[in-house]
Amino acid sequence: MTREAELAFVGETTHAQNFAAATAMVAHVLSIDKLTQGKRLLDFGCGYGHFLSACALFGFDAVGVDRSSARREHGVFPILAEIDEVSGVFDAVTLFEVLEHLDEPRPSLRRLAGLLKPGGILVLETPDCEGVTGIESRTSYLKIHPLEHINAFTARTLQQFAEGLGFERIRRPVSHVTTSLERVARNLAKLLRRDSTQQYFRKL
Repeated sequence: MTREAELAFVGETTHAQNFAAATAMVAHVLSIDKLTQGKRLLDFGCGYGHFLSACALFGFDAVGVDRSSARREHGVFPILAEIDEVSGVFDAVTLFEVLEHLDEPRPSLRRLAGLLKPGGILVLETPDCEGVTGIESRTSYLKIHPLEHINAFTARTLQQFAEGLGFERIRRPVSHVTTSLERVARNLAKLLRRDSTQQYFRKL
Protein backbone atom coordinates (compact mmCIF):
# COMPACT_ATOMS: atom_id res chain seq x y z
CA MET A 1 0.00 0.00 0.00
CA THR A 2 1.20 3.53 -0.65
CA ARG A 3 2.98 5.47 2.07
CA GLU A 4 0.00 7.81 2.11
CA ALA A 5 -2.26 4.86 2.73
CA GLU A 6 -0.12 3.65 5.62
CA LEU A 7 0.01 7.11 7.18
CA ALA A 8 -3.73 7.32 6.86
CA PHE A 9 -4.14 4.54 9.37
CA VAL A 10 -1.76 5.94 11.97
CA GLY A 11 -3.60 9.22 12.22
CA GLU A 12 -1.32 11.45 10.17
CA THR A 13 -3.71 12.23 7.33
CA THR A 14 -7.25 13.49 6.87
CA HIS A 15 -10.53 11.58 6.93
CA ALA A 16 -10.73 11.86 3.13
CA GLN A 17 -7.28 10.29 2.78
CA ASN A 18 -8.21 7.53 5.26
CA PHE A 19 -11.31 6.78 3.20
CA ALA A 20 -9.38 6.76 -0.09
CA ALA A 21 -6.76 4.42 1.37
CA ALA A 22 -9.41 2.01 2.65
CA THR A 23 -11.28 1.90 -0.66
CA ALA A 24 -8.01 1.33 -2.55
CA MET A 25 -7.26 -1.68 -0.35
CA VAL A 26 -10.72 -3.17 -0.88
CA ALA A 27 -10.44 -2.61 -4.64
CA HIS A 28 -7.19 -4.60 -4.67
CA VAL A 29 -8.79 -7.41 -2.65
CA LEU A 30 -11.67 -7.63 -5.15
CA SER A 31 -9.29 -7.63 -8.12
CA ILE A 32 -7.13 -10.37 -6.62
CA ASP A 33 -10.21 -12.41 -5.69
CA LYS A 34 -11.35 -12.28 -9.32
CA LEU A 35 -8.01 -13.63 -10.52
CA THR A 36 -7.36 -16.42 -8.02
CA GLN A 37 -8.92 -19.80 -7.36
CA GLY A 38 -7.61 -20.03 -3.80
CA LYS A 39 -7.42 -17.41 -1.09
CA ARG A 40 -3.93 -17.70 0.40
CA LEU A 41 -2.12 -14.37 0.19
CA LEU A 42 1.25 -13.02 1.31
CA ASP A 43 1.77 -9.26 1.68
CA PHE A 44 5.52 -8.64 1.69
CA GLY A 45 6.39 -5.37 3.44
CA CYS A 46 2.95 -5.30 5.02
CA GLY A 47 3.50 -2.31 7.30
CA TYR A 48 0.92 -2.23 10.09
CA GLY A 49 -1.09 -5.03 8.50
CA HIS A 50 -4.10 -3.04 7.33
CA PHE A 51 -4.20 -4.72 3.93
CA LEU A 52 -4.08 -8.09 5.70
CA SER A 53 -7.10 -7.05 7.75
CA ALA A 54 -8.98 -6.06 4.59
CA CYS A 55 -8.14 -9.43 3.03
CA ALA A 56 -9.32 -11.29 6.14
CA LEU A 57 -12.72 -9.56 5.96
CA PHE A 58 -13.19 -11.17 2.54
CA GLY A 59 -12.21 -14.64 3.69
CA PHE A 60 -8.56 -14.68 2.62
CA ASP A 61 -5.95 -16.60 4.59
CA ALA A 62 -3.54 -13.65 4.58
CA VAL A 63 -0.15 -13.34 6.23
CA GLY A 64 2.50 -10.66 6.01
CA VAL A 65 6.20 -9.97 6.41
CA ASP A 66 7.65 -6.72 7.71
CA ARG A 67 11.11 -6.15 9.12
CA SER A 68 10.03 -3.28 11.37
CA SER A 69 9.65 -4.59 14.94
CA ALA A 70 7.04 -1.90 15.67
CA ARG A 71 4.77 -3.39 13.02
CA ARG A 72 4.82 -7.05 14.04
CA GLU A 73 1.32 -7.85 15.08
CA HIS A 74 -0.87 -10.92 14.52
CA GLY A 75 -0.23 -12.45 11.12
CA VAL A 76 2.96 -10.42 10.59
CA PHE A 77 6.32 -12.19 10.45
CA PRO A 78 9.71 -10.47 10.79
CA ILE A 79 11.52 -12.51 8.15
CA LEU A 80 10.61 -14.49 5.05
CA ALA A 81 12.23 -17.67 6.40
CA GLU A 82 9.41 -18.04 8.95
CA ILE A 83 6.86 -17.85 6.12
CA ASP A 84 8.74 -20.62 4.29
CA GLU A 85 8.31 -22.91 7.28
CA VAL A 86 4.66 -22.36 8.11
CA SER A 87 2.81 -21.23 5.03
CA GLY A 88 3.71 -23.35 2.02
CA VAL A 89 2.52 -21.86 -1.25
CA PHE A 90 0.34 -18.84 -1.99
CA ASP A 91 -2.24 -17.88 -4.58
CA ALA A 92 -1.14 -14.23 -4.53
CA VAL A 93 1.81 -12.13 -3.36
CA THR A 94 1.64 -8.35 -3.01
CA LEU A 95 4.40 -5.74 -2.65
CA PHE A 96 3.00 -2.24 -2.22
CA GLU A 97 5.79 0.35 -2.39
CA VAL A 98 8.43 -2.12 -1.23
CA LEU A 99 10.83 -2.80 -4.13
CA GLU A 100 12.30 0.70 -3.99
CA HIS A 101 13.44 0.04 -0.39
CA LEU A 102 15.15 -3.34 -0.91
CA ASP A 103 18.92 -3.73 -1.04
CA GLU A 104 18.55 -6.68 -3.42
CA PRO A 105 15.10 -6.66 -5.03
CA ARG A 106 15.86 -9.36 -7.61
CA PRO A 107 16.75 -12.21 -5.21
CA SER A 108 13.90 -11.15 -2.93
CA LEU A 109 11.34 -11.34 -5.72
CA ARG A 110 12.83 -14.60 -7.00
CA ARG A 111 12.33 -16.12 -3.56
CA LEU A 112 8.77 -14.80 -3.38
CA ALA A 113 8.11 -16.28 -6.81
CA GLY A 114 9.04 -19.65 -5.34
CA LEU A 115 6.23 -19.27 -2.81
CA LEU A 116 3.63 -18.63 -5.52
CA LYS A 117 1.62 -21.43 -7.07
CA PRO A 118 1.93 -21.82 -10.86
CA GLY A 119 -0.45 -19.26 -12.30
CA GLY A 120 -0.36 -17.28 -9.05
CA ILE A 121 -0.83 -13.51 -8.97
CA LEU A 122 1.87 -10.96 -8.21
CA VAL A 123 0.96 -7.33 -7.50
CA LEU A 124 3.72 -4.71 -7.62
CA GLU A 125 3.43 -1.01 -6.88
CA THR A 126 6.26 1.52 -6.76
CA PRO A 127 6.61 5.28 -7.20
CA ASP A 128 6.81 6.21 -10.89
CA CYS A 129 10.22 7.80 -11.45
CA GLU A 130 9.71 8.50 -15.14
CA GLY A 131 11.47 11.76 -15.97
CA VAL A 132 12.86 12.30 -12.46
CA THR A 133 16.53 13.26 -12.69
CA GLY A 134 16.98 15.01 -9.36
CA ILE A 135 15.25 16.71 -6.46
CA GLU A 136 13.61 19.54 -8.34
CA SER A 137 10.27 19.60 -6.50
CA ARG A 138 8.44 18.04 -3.58
CA THR A 139 6.91 15.53 -5.99
CA SER A 140 10.28 14.37 -7.31
CA TYR A 141 11.66 14.22 -3.77
CA LEU A 142 8.83 11.93 -2.64
CA LYS A 143 9.41 9.65 -5.64
CA ILE A 144 13.11 9.11 -5.09
CA HIS A 145 13.19 9.81 -1.31
CA PRO A 146 17.00 9.78 -1.09
CA LEU A 147 17.15 8.64 2.54
CA GLU A 148 14.93 5.59 1.99
CA HIS A 149 14.60 4.69 -1.70
CA ILE A 150 17.46 2.63 -3.06
CA ASN A 151 15.88 1.73 -6.41
CA ALA A 152 13.85 3.69 -8.93
CA PHE A 153 11.34 2.24 -11.40
CA THR A 154 9.28 3.42 -14.34
CA ALA A 155 6.34 1.52 -15.79
CA ARG A 156 8.61 -0.03 -18.44
CA THR A 157 11.46 -1.03 -16.10
CA LEU A 158 9.07 -2.46 -13.50
CA GLN A 159 7.44 -4.65 -16.14
CA GLN A 160 10.82 -5.76 -17.50
CA PHE A 161 12.01 -6.53 -13.99
CA ALA A 162 9.08 -8.85 -13.27
CA GLU A 163 9.09 -10.46 -16.72
CA GLY A 164 12.78 -11.26 -16.31
CA LEU A 165 11.85 -13.36 -13.27
CA GLY A 166 9.20 -15.45 -15.00
CA PHE A 167 6.06 -13.35 -14.76
CA GLU A 168 3.62 -12.22 -17.44
CA ARG A 169 1.92 -8.87 -17.08
CA ILE A 170 -1.87 -9.08 -17.05
CA ARG A 171 -4.64 -6.51 -16.97
CA ARG A 172 -6.03 -5.80 -13.55
CA PRO A 173 -9.74 -6.66 -13.29
CA VAL A 174 -12.08 -3.72 -12.94
CA SER A 175 -13.23 -3.20 -9.35
CA HIS A 176 -15.08 -0.14 -8.06
CA VAL A 177 -15.49 0.71 -4.39
CA THR A 178 -17.40 3.96 -4.74
CA THR A 179 -20.81 5.58 -5.07
CA SER A 180 -19.43 8.22 -7.46
CA LEU A 181 -19.90 7.77 -11.20
CA GLU A 182 -17.09 10.25 -11.78
CA ARG A 183 -14.72 8.07 -9.78
CA VAL A 184 -15.87 5.01 -11.73
CA ALA A 185 -14.90 6.80 -14.96
CA ARG A 186 -11.52 7.79 -13.52
CA ASN A 187 -10.89 4.24 -12.34
CA LEU A 188 -11.66 2.83 -15.78
CA ALA A 189 -9.30 5.31 -17.43
CA LYS A 190 -6.56 4.40 -14.96
CA LEU A 191 -7.02 0.66 -15.45
CA LEU A 192 -6.68 1.04 -19.23
CA ARG A 193 -3.30 2.72 -18.90
CA ARG A 194 -0.17 0.69 -19.54
CA ASP A 195 2.20 3.33 -18.18
CA SER A 196 1.39 2.82 -14.51
CA THR A 197 3.77 1.50 -11.86
CA GLN A 198 0.88 -0.35 -10.23
CA GLN A 199 1.00 -3.63 -12.10
CA TYR A 200 -0.48 -7.13 -11.94
CA PHE A 201 1.35 -10.24 -13.12
CA ARG A 202 0.75 -13.99 -13.39
CA LYS A 203 3.46 -16.54 -12.68
CA LEU A 204 4.24 -18.55 -15.80
